[in-house]
Amino acid sequence: MKKFYKIMILLIMLVSITGVIGFIADNNKTANAAGTSGSPIQIDMDTVSNDGDGYTYASSTVTITENGYYEFIGSGASVSIGIIIQTGLTDVNVILNNIEISTSNAFMINANSKVKLTLVGDNSLISTGRYAGLSIPLNAELIITEESDGAELTVQGGQGSAGIGGYWDGSNTLNTSQVNNGTITINGGTITATGGTDAGFYHSGGAGIGGGGFGYGGIITINGGIIYATGNDEGAGIGGGYAGNGGTITINDGVVYATSNGGVGIGGGRYGGGSGTITINGGTVIAAGDHNGIGCGGGASMTTPGGSRTAYVGTIIINDGNIIATSNNYGAGIGGQRGGTIIINGGMINAEGGVEGGAGIGGSFNGSSSIVTINGGTVTAIGGGTGAGIGGGSSSPNNGTLIITGGSINRSGATSKEALAKNGNDTNVYLVTLTVGATPIVD
Repeated sequence: MKKFYKIMILLIMLVSITGVIGFIADNNKTANAAGTSGSPIQIDMDTVSNDGDGYTYASSTVTITENGYYEFIGSGASVSIGIIIQTGLTDVNVILNNIEISTSNAFMINANSKVKLTLVGDNSLISTGRYAGLSIPLNAELIITEESDGAELTVQGGQGSAGIGGYWDGSNTLNTSQVNNGTITINGGTITATGGTDAGFYHSGGAGIGGGGFGYGGIITINGGIIYATGNDEGAGIGGGYAGNGGTITINDGVVYATSNGGVGIGGGRYGGGSGTITINGGTVIAAGDHNGIGCGGGASMTTPGGSRTAYVGTIIINDGNIIATSNNYGAGIGGQRGGTIIINGGMINAEGGVEGGAGIGGSFNGSSSIVTINGGTVTAIGGGTGAGIGGGSSSPNNGTLIITGGSINRSGATSKEALAKNGNDTNVYLVTLTVGATPIVD
């Protein structure tokens, strides 16, 4: 019997030890970047001066030359050492741990490379030259991991470049591989991204997240985190740089604040930048356009030295989420200069046009409305000046098309500019205001 008890005690001790080992292993894994195990190659940005495993050091730049797992460690003091990911690396995991960089090219992921980035503590990337704070040119990819929640990254683009995304190539040419953004996915963290000011050609600023001046927004997906994105000199907050198309923008969750100095909150850059495709599936989105820009959609049409460009709203689909979209001056809350498609299937939407005559949803002050379809959700649309709640702007040549199959809708604006509401069978739909004790008013 004593022998039996001894065996049982040994088994219990063995299980306990195994459990402790497993617990320690699990804890070690949670400390790592997403999808990695083991210890990273650590690079102290305060003291680095020579080559190391998987990287080289020259001309105040650390260049990652091999796939692997790297941690850049800082003390919170600013350094002028840039980080470059070599072309063709598709499995690079990087931790930024309290890094503060201010140099001409703070952090660049070259074409055909993919980086998973995890943030620890407070980090800052400031490019003082013509590069983005975090440069992601065409065919490069950045994923900011969910493990970045609780940490921060502040990014400032250089001249004519995005905060995160494309950078100015000096040519003032539309859609080059440098100014076009690659692919960006944000899963967590608090990200503050500001586009660079103009590159000396018109206003040619960069998006907060997206294209550099003259560049399109690429592919941008936001699954979580808290995002503050500001475009400068007519680049979008999120989307295209000056004159650039918005690209493909998908917001699934998170809290997103997108604004622009002179442009669009979310969508294409001013001067001909169409919105591309914008899909909002959830989260909280606050988008504010300035000047001729709009809250969500295409920028203004304009003739520039590069030629005449007409902005189109492209496609905007809202399936869910809490959305506030406004314009400060001539733009629509949600919409564009001419044409396009807006589909609202759900969510809480508040859209307000600019004071100079933009529609709440539809056209800017001199732009025709889009084809607007509302299948669900709670929608409040307020026209600015003499713009429609849903329809055309104050000087629009037409009021567009409005199809309503469901939802709760409150629109307020100039009656003469409102789009005629119909259902899917081309039958008129009448929006009414019901006041207790009073006669219903047909809208």
